[in-house]
Amino acid sequence: MLFLAGRDRYTQRTLLRDVHDRLTNEASCEDVRYRPSRRRPRYVVADISPVTFLGESYLDTARESRPSRE
Repeated sequence: MLFLAGRDRYTQRTLLRDVHDRLTNEASCEDVRYRPSRRRPRYVVADISPVTFLGESYLDTARESRPSRE
């Protein structure tokens, strides 16, 4: 559930457009698109680069905390 205070007539289409615009401006998101189509949007889908999204420090921490395979 999404609480939209002070947003009169905030429709699903407007919400999807805002999410699409936000993801389009994120450096880690590529190929942002509507599903099933732009004319009848139901979802926003994006390919996300984990390295860019999480950052190198997260990956270094994850590697250090991973158990050894010896």
